[in-house]
Amino acid sequence: MTSLSILPVELWLDIIDILKPSYPDAPVTGVNAAWTKLTSVCYLPPEYPGDRIQLEPWATANQERQVKPRVRSALWDLRLVCKEMDALCTPFLLQELNLLEQDPDMLWEMPTTFAQHIQSMRILLDPFSEEESELEPQYHKRVAQLLGQCPNLSSIALYYRDSATSIALMQDEIFSLLNEGKIHSFGIYSILVLHQDVGSWLWNHIYPTAPSEILEKLHREPHLTQAIRNLDIVAETLTPNAYDAVRMCFPALQRLTLRRGIRSYLGRIWDPDQCNKWHPKPNLTHFHIIDCLAGYAPHIPEIVRHFRALKYLVISTCGDEDDIQPFQRPQGWSSQPDALCQTRSHLESVHIEHMEGWEIRALGIIPTKSVMLSNILSGHFVRALDTDPEIFPGLETIHVLPLYGSDSLTEEDKKLKEIFDSLCKRRKIKVTAEGYHIKPSSGIYGFA
Repeated sequence: MTSLSILPVELWLDIIDILKPSYPDAPVTGVNAAWTKLTSVCYLPPEYPGDRIQLEPWATANQERQVKPRVRSALWDLRLVCKEMDALCTPFLLQELNLLEQDPDMLWEMPTTFAQHIQSMRILLDPFSEEESELEPQYHKRVAQLLGQCPNLSSIALYYRDSATSIALMQDEIFSLLNEGKIHSFGIYSILVLHQDVGSWLWNHIYPTAPSEILEKLHREPHLTQAIRNLDIVAETLTPNAYDAVRMCFPALQRLTLRRGIRSYLGRIWDPDQCNKWHPKPNLTHFHIIDCLAGYAPHIPEIVRHFRALKYLVISTCGDEDDIQPFQRPQGWSSQPDALCQTRSHLESVHIEHMEGWEIRALGIIPTKSVMLSNILSGHFVRALDTDPEIFPGLETIHVLPLYGSDSLTEEDKKLKEIFDSLCKRRKIKVTAEGYHIKPSSGIYGFA
């Protein structure tokens, strides 16, 4: 590459980094994929027989975004300069293969020589309409072939529309990659759950095939999970063995997200007959639990106690309407030797969304430097803080939704804001309006 030697390698890499495609709101396993909606022309699966719902437009966790044609990356043009430049740029253009928004036919046109550059794949398992369903086996075989040709693949995200969709024709390749320890990020996502902000009780009778096939295999062969650091499970329901796989396997996890699949029939998250199933996961720093009936608020602090490396916690829309409220803690509880704040380091952040006042008080045992609030019924956090001024030991900052700084606050909200500000000032807590929600809500909520 003599023509490229006029500049240092480091400078070329900086140029490529600036010019390569950038999709800042693309779903990333372990980060935002479990609550990022997708752009697609496909349909949602029926919520009940005969119902067909058009897929909603893409929306990120904290903002809606108009879908516009993506401008071709300048790196595509730079590679046309010469053969040396083509060889230099191509690997950076093909690091991510997105089989969610693109026509499945592109698979037949993709040269297999490009497979060596692919590091991440997002795959829609059932992209075809009912009329074209006979194409699915061929599509799965081609995806399987491609998986087997990607020596540098480290991230797989599988999406399904239909709960009956199977991975049988590509499972050998997936489990082979896991066995080789190449996959560090793995996620499986129900598009139905992703695109409906409010779940339905009808989903409790949906038993998705793909998550069961994968997780029950990993439960039987836990060595396949040794290298996975980021795991997302977004499913209508999970089988007991699938849930056990999540809890008992994956010893190297750094980020874990569970959305909806943990239902009440699996037992509350830290019940006496459940707590011993949780592997300590010594590297786990991020835990997100969303829309899980088994996520009983008084048990979450015990999860924090169990995961010693945990720094970031998200709990959204968890618990059951039949949950029992715990007794109020006595004054001075946070200074007791066995208090959680005395036995472990403070978390960096706790994001609480759509939880009731008594649940917030129960979560208040958790020591944290920062709390983010979203979709909180007006006054519920304020009353929790007023009732128990010790909640969230070490709290320095509270992030609330932009409503807090709005000029359109009602008189009632303005009074609530005065009380909130006074309570925070008493504890020297800084308040910002930089909060955001994980799941949008149609309800009427306040800032705290």
